[in-house]
Amino acid sequence: MKKTRSMLVGIAIVLCLALTAATWSAEKGTPENPWVIGMSQCNLGEPWRVQMNADIKSAADAAPSIKVIYKDAQNDTLRQRAHIEEFIGQGVDLLIVSPKEAAPLTPIIRNAYTCLLYTSPSPRDRTRSRMPSSA
Repeated sequence: MKKTRSMLVGIAIVLCLALTAATWSAEKGTPENPWVIGMSQCNLGEPWRVQMNADIKSAADAAPSIKVIYKDAQNDTLRQRAHIEEFIGQGVDLLIVSPKEAAPLTPIIRNAYTCLLYTSPSPRDRTRSRMPSSA
C-alpha cells in the first residue's frame, strides 16, 4: 500500500507540473531554476504522514530540477493556513496539502492555484474523507 501511495503521489506531481508547464518560462525546471513544491502537512504525528514526506523527499532528491519546501502545522489549522499563504506569497509552482480540516483551507487554495494535490487521511474511504467535493 505504501508503494502504491508513493507512486500515485509521484504521478500526480509529474502530471501537475506537465499540465501547467506552458505557463512558466523556458528556463524553469533546471537545477539552477528548479520547480518549487510547497508541502504542507497538518502534523507529523502519524506515521503515514512522515512516510509521505519521506517518499516525496526521495523522489525530489532524484530530480535536481525539483526543490521541496516542507511545513509542519503541528495539528493547528490556522498555522497550516499561514503556511499555505506563505507558499502562495513565495510563488511555489505546486502546492501539496495534507490537511487537518479542509474547509478553512479550501477558499484560499481555490483562488490561488489551478494545480494542487490535496491529500486525505483516508484516501481509500470516501465516506470518512474530510475533503469538500468541490476541492
